[in-house]
Amino acid sequence: ERLVLVNRTAGKARELAAELGSLFHDPDRLEGPADRLVAIPWEERAMERELGQIDLVLNATSLGMKRTDPEVVPRRLIQPHHLVFDMVYSPPRTRLMAEAEEEGAKAANGLGMLLWQGALAFEFWFNRPAPVEAMREVATYARELETLRAKQAAVAAAQQAATSLTEEQSYSHMDDAARVAPVDGGFGAKAR
Repeated sequence: ERLVLVNRTAGKARELAAELGSLFHDPDRLEGPADRLVAIPWEERAMERELGQIDLVLNATSLGMKRTDPEVVPRRLIQPHHLVFDMVYSPPRTRLMAEAEEEGAKAANGLGMLLWQGALAFEFWFNRPAPVEAMREVATYARELETLRAKQAAVAAAQQAATSLTEEQSYSHMDDAARVAPVDGGFGAKAR
């Protein structure tokens, strides 16, 4: 029962720790060697001191949605006993998840959380049980569709780049005398 809050802005982590403090203080409980509630900056050395004493690593930021995002947790600090939950659900397998699994840890994305938030909202608004399996199928289909669209966009971009490169190379290697130009209402080679 230990919570380590990490934030790029250490002051925000300390503010949240202050708000949660009463939940972690029990006068009838003997405290262990490590504080039960800690707020640290998003710095490798600070995380290194804490990660060996925790089991669950939770990314509750948008980091991981873009390939160019920095590491959420330095890979070398992830250990096999860690459970890694990345609330990001797009892409379905984030860099944090991939690195965690490569280090022997278990990892999951935020799609299940999104599903159950939706189910609770459905039940609240419609006052009846949510069709969870149908919602799961739609969420899975949407994720697969998003992945397919991303692949199609990447292929289209590669094809466009290849076409542009081919056209540039074609024109750069053509001799002025062999350029294609209109001749008698059609196209053909025309010497200049």
